[in-house]
Amino acid sequence: MGREIVRNDVMRARSAAKRAGGEPPPTDTFTQRLVKLIPSEVIGTFLVIDGLLQAGADQVPLVPVFWLLFSLFLVGTPLYLWRIEQVTSPLQLTLSMFSFVVWVFATGGVIRQVIPAFTPVMGGLLLAAYTFVATVLLGPKKASPEGVPSPGG
Repeated sequence: MGREIVRNDVMRARSAAKRAGGEPPPTDTFTQRLVKLIPSEVIGTFLVIDGLLQAGADQVPLVPVFWLLFSLFLVGTPLYLWRIEQVTSPLQLTLSMFSFVVWVFATGGVIRQVIPAFTPVMGGLLLAAYTFVATVLLGPKKASPEGVPSPGG
């Protein structure tokens, strides 16, 4: 299973030349689309750094170092997915960037010290809302009888 989300409209575009005698490959399920939106390698690496920052909070200027690393990973997320995982969908790359932000807030860590008003409940609510919105945006598009996606569907 590749990392790029495979939707009906993407499959039609990719397999238009190959449809002479066969069925196009199946599209991703809801769960597969959801998993592919989470840049787990980036989040995992960031969580290790977050733990190091928490352990050494008295040894580094926490707020500027956090924002520097957060920005680096935010910009690095689509670059990693594009260069290493070969994801080409602009929508998926953008949503994966937002996924990184949401997961940083949802996991807590140094963000609780950087943004004092932040609470774990806010992170959980943000994660739930984002999961809903992102999967709706990447949901399967309905195709018209001619094989062209219908407007708004």
